[in-house]
Amino acid sequence: MPSSIRGCDMSEADPVTRLDPGIPGADSLEAVALVAYESPAREKLRRFMRHRLAVVGAVVLFIVVMLALLAPLITQDPFRSDLSLVRQPPSAEHWLGGDLAGRDVWSRVIYGTRTSLIVGIAATAFYVTVGTLLGLVAGYAGGVVDQVLMRVADAIMSIPLLLIVVVFIAVIGPSLSSVIIVIGLLGWPAASRVVRGQTLALRESEFVIAARVAGARTGTILFRHILPNLLSTLIVVATLGVATSIVIEASLSFLGLGVRPPTPSLGIMVNEARSPTNLQNLPWLWVPPAVMIALTVLSVNFVGDGLRDAFDPRSAAAGKVTTTGGEA
Repeated sequence: MPSSIRGCDMSEADPVTRLDPGIPGADSLEAVALVAYESPAREKLRRFMRHRLAVVGAVVLFIVVMLALLAPLITQDPFRSDLSLVRQPPSAEHWLGGDLAGRDVWSRVIYGTRTSLIVGIAATAFYVTVGTLLGLVAGYAGGVVDQVLMRVADAIMSIPLLLIVVVFIAVIGPSLSSVIIVIGLLGWPAASRVVRGQTLALRESEFVIAARVAGARTGTILFRHILPNLLSTLIVVATLGVATSIVIEASLSFLGLGVRPPTPSLGIMVNEARSPTNLQNLPWLWVPPAVMIALTVLSVNFVGDGLRDAFDPRSAAAGKVTTTGGEA
């Protein structure tokens, strides 16, 4: 019996790598060998698919995104006001009824979801990019540069969220762009800390030392050697950051510090039904946007958990098997 099984094409006639069909259990050993040398991408996908909540979250998130993208085709004008629709309950023509201004609630929920997704994706992309650049510089340079950047991050994280938001919005005014900017300014310190920690570990790796000895420039080392090894971590950080940004946008809009009416926003829709009378007698005003916020955030969080498990290097060895044996 061969002493080891090496990754190869089992159809080849190499006596070292091809198992003799006459050997008991040869078929199962070949299957083990094929699983042992599964491609990294396929292995990550398999681990993600094993996370049932992540799969459900991915399906729900896909539906939500498609609804937001196809909003002009499947809904009415969210700004159109019809007096006959004021405070009207759900019906066959208007699935979620009408709001206090006679606007279709279904249309405003879908367009409000689009607003939330725009803010979530744009704000997360902004602060992940800034945090990644600053984290790479701080982790690789170390010393005074590291201390200055991290102390700035600590200072921003120590200031109460509401205080920063109120001051910022008071200066530039509430709008979609201001919400994206303020979330980005608040989010980059956490992302930079994650990237800095990974960079501190990678800068002492053999491949980084070899590149440095070979005369590679700092930019080349950071963006061609270190950054690719951080992509899995950044994907997870960005995914979970989208959910956080959506919650912050809804909260700011609820407080009147987010996007300006009549722009559709899920937070504004919940805020419009804040009176006890509306909460009790007009549930179609606030239940649909609240449910949409919860569904979107939960779906993104589940997908983020699945991606974290899929990219976790500690579980990468679980799918790899080394088979050894002695003489028969």
